[in-house]
Amino acid sequence: MNGQAEKYLTFALPMIRQVLANEAAAMDKILYFAIYRAAMQMNVTADKTTIYRHLVYMAARHEEHVPDLLIAEINEFFEREAADLIDDTGEIDPDEIIGFADTCDEYDRVKEWYCVYIAQEVCGVTLGSVPHAICEGRRWYQQYSTGQVPVSISTHSFFSWRNTMRTEYDRVRFAYYVAIRSLCGNGVAVTTSTAIRWRMVGARNADELKDILKDKKIKSIWEKYTTKRKYHEIMNDLISAKLINEMPYNRRTCVTASVMNEAAFVEAIAAKVRTMYAARKNAEASQSRNRLQTMLKTALNKN
Repeated sequence: MNGQAEKYLTFALPMIRQVLANEAAAMDKILYFAIYRAAMQMNVTADKTTIYRHLVYMAARHEEHVPDLLIAEINEFFEREAADLIDDTGEIDPDEIIGFADTCDEYDRVKEWYCVYIAQEVCGVTLGSVPHAICEGRRWYQQYSTGQVPVSISTHSFFSWRNTMRTEYDRVRFAYYVAIRSLCGNGVAVTTSTAIRWRMVGARNADELKDILKDKKIKSIWEKYTTKRKYHEIMNDLISAKLINEMPYNRRTCVTASVMNEAAFVEAIAAKVRTMYAARKNAEASQSRNRLQTMLKTALNKN
């Protein structure tokens, strides 16, 4: 990454089912959701005048990246096209921008546009059409923005998957990779193969899985790719491709999709296990104290 920080796309885990079902533009839907999500979570520090100046400038130089509604607002207010507002030095009269910002009734749309435009840089993506991304992103964000398991994948990795995905096996392999990332994020997870299988179809638990498998296409994929043999085949494939590290621990599965150094992976798992044991001991001690307190109250109230 040439010293630059890795950039990520975060989307809702259930969207993986669209990929599994091979729905049209499923990966693009994930992309637009992730960009729109980043935009909606953005802390905008620019003042209103700066946002409107940026809008007018983009309408003048790159009209294709500005929604028609906002183009119409600009043309109506200034009574001329945005390109005619830029002088020979490439500047726009600040007084005209202030007047436009004070009278435009579409600030929510303008701010939405500005945030999505800026989110491109945050996510490391260059959009072909910002208005299309807004329309699609808003649609999927409204459906999946609340109550869902988030999963993050590096932008570089996402495009690598998208550009090489050809077969059903490729889609399932990606779904397993996403399942693992949903469990461990940028760290490690001590989990079970059952949980990984659930997450592969976007389920958090057995109840969700039961509802999801009412979809015949997803059920067919589940039955084909979650057998013990297929599960291990795909996990071995991901390991050999150096996309994950995985090892058993007691009756659990230790896994990561980011800590690829083996020594670091083992140490991270050790730290996780120590934390789990400590939490269990604390919980058992707390339960013991509560139980003894209850017994004491009972004994004191006997007479």
